[in-house]
Amino acid sequence: MRVFHISAEMTPFAKVGGLADVLLGLNRAFLNRIQSRVILPHYGAIDMDLLVSADEEESFTTVLNGKECRARVSYYRLYRDLMVGLLDTEERYWGSRSDIYGGDDEIESFLFFCRAVVDWLQTREAPDLLHLHDWQTSLVPFLLQKEKISIPTLLTIHNLSYQGLCQWHDLQKISVTPDSVRDPSLFQDPHRDCLNLMKVGILSADRLTTVSPTYAVEVKTAEYGHGLDGVLRSVSEKFQGILNGLDDAYWNPAIDPLLVTNYSLIDGMKKIRLAKERHKESILSELDLPILSDPLVVAVTRLVSQKGIDLLYDLFSHAKELGIQVLLLGGGANAEDRSRFSELDQVLRQEKRGAIFLQSDEMVAHRLFAAADIFVVPSLFEPCGLTQLIALMYGAIPIVRRTGGLADTIVDLSSQKDSNGFVFDDPLPEAFRDAVKRARSCFFQLETWEALMVRGMQQDLSWKRSADQYLMLYQRICSE
Repeated sequence: MRVFHISAEMTPFAKVGGLADVLLGLNRAFLNRIQSRVILPHYGAIDMDLLVSADEEESFTTVLNGKECRARVSYYRLYRDLMVGLLDTEERYWGSRSDIYGGDDEIESFLFFCRAVVDWLQTREAPDLLHLHDWQTSLVPFLLQKEKISIPTLLTIHNLSYQGLCQWHDLQKISVTPDSVRDPSLFQDPHRDCLNLMKVGILSADRLTTVSPTYAVEVKTAEYGHGLDGVLRSVSEKFQGILNGLDDAYWNPAIDPLLVTNYSLIDGMKKIRLAKERHKESILSELDLPILSDPLVVAVTRLVSQKGIDLLYDLFSHAKELGIQVLLLGGGANAEDRSRFSELDQVLRQEKRGAIFLQSDEMVAHRLFAAADIFVVPSLFEPCGLTQLIALMYGAIPIVRRTGGLADTIVDLSSQKDSNGFVFDDPLPEAFRDAVKRARSCFFQLETWEALMVRGMQQDLSWKRSADQYLMLYQRICSE
């Protein structure tokens, strides 16, 4: 079976969020099972040092703004085994972009990408299936149908809050007009005076998935559906949730090259605790912070509303009275949030209680996971979440809000059976603080705490189970 993944991101060379990690982990899990390739725009921001040319290229013609242009897909290898195709025009349309997202031409960029992908597919042997990811590629199934190209499609919704809202003048750039569409209402957003590309993908793709079973239920409700809950309820028969896995070749404390010292369950709990203390001492000493007997609470997140950053701000503001040390690594903040978290960073450093890094830094992230005693994910909604899985792998105990994939992966200590963390329900500062207080109390109960660590570290968090589910779905789609 040959499957092409069409995406806007892939770890490690073109990464903004969890979508990139999914593309890497899932395609690694497919190695030696099916033939899979990932096709992305050839952004100027891509770190080409991480890729090796496969000396393979496919040229074709596509159209933007009524003008024909030559384009090509150039193939590269990642980690020797993964085949990646980078798509660009001869004039380097995507090569001129320094960022993956943002800018006044973001909608145009991904509409053009969808158009170019479909034009490219008409010039080569078709794959057995196209696996599309999020709104940036969600127009592909519609364009295939418009061009009468018969290729089965699967669209995965990674985060429904991003939908690709636009107008007809945007679509006209790739020669899609109301007159050329059999049913223009297909594009109309259900509640706003605009067009919605995610809606088009949901209604046009042969099958739909999202990244956790609980999120698949949540998005069909008004609270979490971001205006598309009714659309998703109308296609329930072709929609399911498949829980993301974790790339345990990339996130693995036993072999992680970014750690001060490696560790695993084979070493025994005493050595694991010593290794985590070394990482804690390494980071805190660099920050001129004392090593306290209190637990170290860590967050690694994008500083956006979805991630519960008001809850994080409140918790970190109370670090001293709660008896915890805190470290936060967070990029993507707006000016207002950068300002208030910068001020909080100064307070935490003065109180010798912690620090805040307003940036995204992969190396620092690995070190923080290894140093953490407690890892917090207070998201208002979370399609799946990977950081809580990484925390488990690195022997940090997660505290999460009961939503989406967090609810599917973390079991509260109170349940006794299979517990691996702490869970709270209401997105309120008091509820979050209470969960932290429970975790802090448990931290000093050595036997119970180590049992939680062991249970988390021995879980199979890999992509294998998820890949098995996707392969079954691929086969079902291709046989329909």
